[in-house]
Amino acid sequence: MVDHQPIRYNGQHRPGWKQLRIAWANVGKASECHDTILCRASDEDIDVICIQEPWTLPGTVTKNHPGYHMHAPVIAWDSREERENERPRVLTYTRKGVNLRAKVLPRVTRDILWTEVNGYAILNVYQNREALEPAVTY
Repeated sequence: MVDHQPIRYNGQHRPGWKQLRIAWANVGKASECHDTILCRASDEDIDVICIQEPWTLPGTVTKNHPGYHMHAPVIAWDSREERENERPRVLTYTRKGVNLRAKVLPRVTRDILWTEVNGYAILNVYQNREALEPAVTY
């Protein structure tokens, strides 16, 4: 999903702030799908990409793109035996070289990643189908 709506603050555009273009995708741990969304987002000048169920391997290996910084809710995922219990279930990418100020907010779980981009808080969440509790309550 690609969001093309202008970001508003109290009904108005923030003066001097660029409209953010954000894409979300669940790639189902598929390498080809992960590559495709990164390349397509780059072609479409997307500023922030929120990936659920990213492709990963032990040794803190995942997909990268030269046009984006990658942010993960966990620092490392190294174990082959515990791969499914360690690996991140969300990744957020922010575009390089377009004057975006991105900051990862305190990490909570491997299923949730808050990223602040140019003053906007972006929540990337994976909701496990088998979970008895919602990933986020508000």
